[in-house]
Amino acid sequence: MAKRVGMRNFKTVLSVFLCIMILEITGISNPFFACITAIFVMQTDMHTSLEKGVSRLIGTVFGSIIGSLSAIIFYKFLPMDILLVRAIVIPLGIMLIIYTLTSLKLDDAILISCVVFLAIIMIWDSNKTPLIRYALERINSTTVGTLVALSVNRFICPYDPNCNNKTEDADNK
Repeated sequence: MAKRVGMRNFKTVLSVFLCIMILEITGISNPFFACITAIFVMQTDMHTSLEKGVSRLIGTVFGSIIGSLSAIIFYKFLPMDILLVRAIVIPLGIMLIIYTLTSLKLDDAILISCVVFLAIIMIWDSNKTPLIRYALERINSTTVGTLVALSVNRFICPYDPNCNNKTEDADNK
């Protein structure tokens, strides 16, 4: 029996498409974070999608704050152009994030928080974009991806546990 494209797969693809279109129209040419957020947030049911979306937003905001503060401190007071310095201080930032979010019982936000922290510390280019703008773009992109995925999941063929959707969703895993 041939596998078919299930509804969750279709809704994920639609969410990514909409993220690309929305961000391009609004002047943000790199929809990477919105698209990965949409993929992450698109779950079988709205309850799980909402939980994933909230943890994604919390992690992004936390990672943006810690990443921005670290970038300000690290690049001002440390020779970040030296490999050994970067190789020591960046993992310390990751350790701070993991420790803090674990202490706050926000374990689901750890992964994205670390990714956003790394994006700010390692990818942000001070010659192209001001730090605060870059951090806010990470938050805005994540918000767009979350809202798009939640909207698509809610309004495009919503999951009905009383229906035979379980076979379709099993095809998507």
